[in-house]
Amino acid sequence: MNKLIKYIILFVTLYIFAISCKDTDDFSVKEIEPNNDFDNAQFVDNSVFIEGDILNNDIDYYHIKSSDALYFSFDIKTSFYKVPLVFDIIENEKVISRVNTGDIKKYDGNINFPAYKIDSEKNYYFNISYASKADNKMYYHLMVNFYTNFITKKEIEPNNTFSLAQDLISPNTKLEGSFIKSVVNNDSIVDVDVYKIENVLNKDINMDIIIDYKDKSKVKMVLFDDNYNYIIEDNYNIKYAFPSNSVFYIMISLKESDNYTLPYDLEYKTY
Repeated sequence: MNKLIKYIILFVTLYIFAISCKDTDDFSVKEIEPNNDFDNAQFVDNSVFIEGDILNNDIDYYHIKSSDALYFSFDIKTSFYKVPLVFDIIENEKVISRVNTGDIKKYDGNINFPAYKIDSEKNYYFNISYASKADNKMYYHLMVNFYTNFITKKEIEPNNTFSLAQDLISPNTKLEGSFIKSVVNNDSIVDVDVYKIENVLNKDINMDIIIDYKDKSKVKMVLFDDNYNYIIEDNYNIKYAFPSNSVFYIMISLKESDNYTLPYDLEYKTY
């Protein structure tokens, strides 16, 4: 009887999980096995909703390639979120970002990744696996999004240097970003994101930059001029004069965190 109740609970849980994940108008496909290495990676060339699963030592690879998109991003939801998982974002077979859900204190089975800029000469992959051996079969729903236009409301990786700074084109908008610990960063810095703003008006105005993050004491926001000279810094809000036809850079960073993915909102206002 106990075993029967267990199976009923599992069935109901998975049914609710599947229904909640299928609220999408995008094309839906099933995972195609085998897809456990680069050579057999499942090809993804348009926005798609993928239903898959992994068990024990299984690892699933997806090859991300588009002929016309400028950016791609991932959203993933998993059924057994208490078992640690590893997600890798890979460029030309080199891991550029890794998330281990065992290091996320309040992981609830959902991760929304930032967008990544596509270099047409490179190949991109996404893989998912258990962090260690597990007996449970884990079901997941992976949403791959391609964007053919510039994204104004989502962070675009990589944007961790001045030369890779993301343009904030539209004032008075809120951008969704994430601090994601990269395998190339040191232990003290989780992530650095750089944004570029420009006053194209023929008049002097003022800027108001606000970051909304759960622990502002761990965030540093620094303003630089167009020659990369330090101007001012604050934990969550920078207000500064914005002369006509001037360019500034905003660098935000997060330190001292074990978490791998930490969302934030960045609001860019002028007045």
